[in-house]
Amino acid sequence: MEMPVAADPIRIRLVSRALWLEALTAGWMAIEGAVSIGSGVLAGSLSLVAFGADSVIELASAVVLLWRLRVELRQGAEFSEAIEQRAGKIAGALLLALAAYVIASAGYGLWRHEGQEFSTPGLIVTAAAIPAMYLLARAKTTSPNASAAAPSGPTPSSRSRAPTSRPWCSSG
Repeated sequence: MEMPVAADPIRIRLVSRALWLEALTAGWMAIEGAVSIGSGVLAGSLSLVAFGADSVIELASAVVLLWRLRVELRQGAEFSEAIEQRAGKIAGALLLALAAYVIASAGYGLWRHEGQEFSTPGLIVTAAAIPAMYLLARAKTTSPNASAAAPSGPTPSSRSRAPTSRPWCSSG
């Protein structure tokens, strides 16, 4: 990786750490999405598939942030405002897609008068996701001088992981 001229070494270290943490987040989202969707399809659980779809959309958002952080490492703090705006627009579109999916899946469940039943794979995925996401969020927010590496304005990393479904429940 080529360092930009007159780069602030502290900022480079902080952005590198943010890049590493976001890569861990992306890895977790890939695992969570694959397990949730696979288990949901096998169990016939719309909630578990929706949880997996949420993870896939968050994975895409994490990839956008990884791209944005790599651009900053290559170009320094002087990277284009257009890059920041593009990353924000992509993240916004991904969150809109997530909201549309959750609304559509909930509407479909209501239309079919389907209730939710207990699902062991969903409970396991949720039980693993809670501490994993807590630890990642804590590492991201308690980093020394974390605000120094934080991009200004809304970015893909500024989304929160709000519960969108109850994946431990199955529709079948």
